Amino acid sequence: MRLMKRTLDWKFHHRHIICTRCALVQYPCISWVGIAIVHITSSWRNAMPGPIRDAKKFSEYESFNELGKALLDHYPSSKWGMKNRSLGNKLGELDRGTTTWWRNNPDKAKCLAELLEITLEDLGLHEKAGNSDFHFLEFPELPPLDLKRDDGWKIGVEELDPLQDVGSEGFRKETLDDWLGPYPAWIRHPPIGFNWLKVSDDLSRQLLVQKLRASGRYEVVVAETLAAVAIRLKNSKPIIVALEKDEGGDDLAALVERPEDAGILIIASFMFEPREEMNRPGF
Repeated sequence: MRLMKRTLDWKFHHRHIICTRCALVQYPCISWVGIAIVHITSSWRNAMPGPIRDAKKFSEYESFNELGKALLDHYPSSKWGMKNRSLGNKLGELDRGTTTWWRNNPDKAKCLAELLEITLEDLGLHEKAGNSDFHFLEFPELPPLDLKRDDGWKIGVEELDPLQDVGSEGFRKETLDDWLGPYPAWIRHPPIGFNWLKVSDDLSRQLLVQKLRASGRYEVVVAETLAAVAIRLKNSKPIIVALEKDEGGDDLAALVERPEDAGILIIASFMFEPREEMNRPGF
């Protein structure tokens, strides 16, 4: 696959300009009051206890690693495939809201809930009554958003800086409207090429991903790595991937197998880093 590279950054409330190898992008502010509350509190939000630390039984353990050891001891028949420290890292990720591994391992999630004497709902792992509902788990007093109906706000608007020389890249559009825009032009012109969007704030990124999923316009998958969805990437239909980790060469190998110019939007907490391998034939 020849990558028509475009990397963008995502900011709330502040005008921000970032120069990358591929693009110079600036973002205006977001005005929706719900997002404003989340952004203002984001500096102390990470210090708040997550669902694991908030469980009463967690006080019996000194750390996530100790809790991981207890899980291994209490449920030896479960094929954990890791030691207590690695499991402790998974527990820490879950406590911070990253649920992919636990959703993919529901038997292990049930063991955790049983050990802590809480429910899967307490852990944020329950199936909600509709993919369009977005729950602010850290702000239980806020009502959930119905992302198919509550559309009086914007997730974001990006602009390619007019001084940026796109050169031979020849981007067909200067924004991500094909992916994020509200207009149905995508029916006539499905998005093409490779686009990378950095959204550093976890809650903002989760909101964006679920909004895109609720729209139903394109397939949206959440994956720890691109290698984990390598088979799906061979399909030429447009796809949005919410990426949690950077696996370097393995991820690049998965991208090589994607049909040329097939549209893909990757949303991650980190910026895309071009590598030497991308100068080889095939990229």
